[in-house]
Amino acid sequence: MPIIEIVDDDEDEQNQPSLSLEDTLKSLKPTLKVPKEFQNEDWAVQEKATSLIAWRKATSVSIKGLWDIVSVSDKLELDVHFVSIVAIMLPFTGNRAWTKPETRQLAEEILQTLGIPTQSQLRQVLLNVVKPAFEATSHNIQINPETATKVTRTAQLEPFYRDYDEDAWKEDPGLVDIVLWCLSSMKQSDWEVLWPLVIPPILAYMSDWEAIHRLSGIALARKLLEGAPKDLIRRSGIDQLMRSSLDTSLQRYSDSLSPALFKNATMAMLDLIFKTTQPGSSERFDRLFALLGDNMIGGAWSFGYRMPLLIQTTYEVLPLILEPLGLASVRFLKGMIPQLLHTLVPGEGMKPSVTMQTASLRALQHVINYGAPRMAYWSGEIVSGIAKCWVLLEDKGRDSTLSKLLGAVLKDIEKACPEIFLEHMGVIQEHDQELFAQLKSLFS
Repeated sequence: MPIIEIVDDDEDEQNQPSLSLEDTLKSLKPTLKVPKEFQNEDWAVQEKATSLIAWRKATSVSIKGLWDIVSVSDKLELDVHFVSIVAIMLPFTGNRAWTKPETRQLAEEILQTLGIPTQSQLRQVLLNVVKPAFEATSHNIQINPETATKVTRTAQLEPFYRDYDEDAWKEDPGLVDIVLWCLSSMKQSDWEVLWPLVIPPILAYMSDWEAIHRLSGIALARKLLEGAPKDLIRRSGIDQLMRSSLDTSLQRYSDSLSPALFKNATMAMLDLIFKTTQPGSSERFDRLFALLGDNMIGGAWSFGYRMPLLIQTTYEVLPLILEPLGLASVRFLKGMIPQLLHTLVPGEGMKPSVTMQTASLRALQHVINYGAPRMAYWSGEIVSGIAKCWVLLEDKGRDSTLSKLLGAVLKDIEKACPEIFLEHMGVIQEHDQELFAQLKSLFS
């Protein structure tokens, strides 16, 4: 009688030889490469959305398999494959469109097993993963590729603006995460050595024509400014190239990402100013004057008025510029106050946005507080604007937050120039007792 042997599938699976760490990494490298389509902010509603979601789900399984192998590997083996592990895992550690919470946690745990990277390991990552992607299509003639310092020449340089769709680095959305990790991991002693390897990718992102890449470049620039020595930034001339690129980003008024670009470029410009100039110096004030006067008042407010979200963003970042300027901001009161009041009382046919008005009032408070010595001149216009805004709100229902802010602005004006303020309120009382009583209740 024949004997039938029953084989347990699970037992048979367990007896199969498992892949080595090296083989696993080789097989995962193409599988876990982040699809380029994730760079599109509307990827979830496009034609490939289903396949992208399926890919994102499958990555969890693949990374779990890698974790199972990494967790039992010794330190020597992990060091041998350090570059490959970092290159594959880093794109999954951020809060990006292609990551899920469980995937992110596994990727972070895998990287933690590697320990703190040494200068040699960072150099290997930059040389073997980052540099090849930017080297193949490098068009930036403004820096010396060997030293990453600004080229000094009399001939006219290429405009600091890139329009190269074929650049290899654009095919890999996760590459920026690797550069950012390298910047975050660098110690003070690393900057001089690794400078020529980190500057080209930063400038490539910052000067690209697509806003999404410029935003990535700005994030990299801010991380560099956070850690790099001030002397190195100025000595290399990179501060000039960064300033040129940020100026361009601040002049993008018609892109859907323009609000985010303006906000982040403003914060990066402030970082650059604080890093490379001395407190109280004329150079610092000149840079801040240019940011407020040229980029915001003469730029976004003059040419970006058709984009409400952009204007709202400028109001939100305005206090960041006013704070270091302090009393020196009074030279721009003529440009700031009418603009902010115009948002409170828009022209005929325009619908006022509560969100915009809220941002305008908050910015106006800072303008008043920093420019208090000059508020006597502007107080009448401000009180009038607040009164008109209050009357307009009556027609569509008064928002409680907006009402509190209107009262706060009146309170600030009263504090800045009490006697003049009482005169303006007296005029309102003469003409409209009810309006006077309502306005008084806002700040009493």
